[in-house]
Amino acid sequence: MNKDGAHVVFYRTLETKDKKQPVLAILLTKRTQDAPSDVGDWGLVGGTMDRGETPRKTVLREINEELCYRTRPLQVSRLLKVKNGTHTVHFFQAPLPEDMDTLKLKRNRKGKVEGEGIGWFTQEEAFCLRLRPQDIPAVQRFFSTFR
Repeated sequence: MNKDGAHVVFYRTLETKDKKQPVLAILLTKRTQDAPSDVGDWGLVGGTMDRGETPRKTVLREINEELCYRTRPLQVSRLLKVKNGTHTVHFFQAPLPEDMDTLKLKRNRKGKVEGEGIGWFTQEEAFCLRLRPQDIPAVQRFFSTFR
């Protein structure tokens, strides 16, 4: 069974109160209490690669499966590849200028929503959350490249 995966760091700028200095934020979803791992953690959109699937195709499929996102073509670029024991997780980054009212978590084929919450978080906010351990290197790399 293939345990390789692909995840995406979605990002956008958020307006601030003084409107002078926008703040960079990433999109995170909260894992359900009955998730197979990392219960209740916040993490990136993504999942396990299907047999014969490329990392890029996996991340695009997972975006649709988890967020119902088909509004416009995404410019997904590679961010990081992490080897974890016997499997590899590919991380991508992509701008996503959508407001919260246009995003929603999608129900899977069994009628279950794949997360308990979704939100945009600044660097400071993200690192105050309990992040999914395998996503931490990608979140750190992302914010370090946008300084």
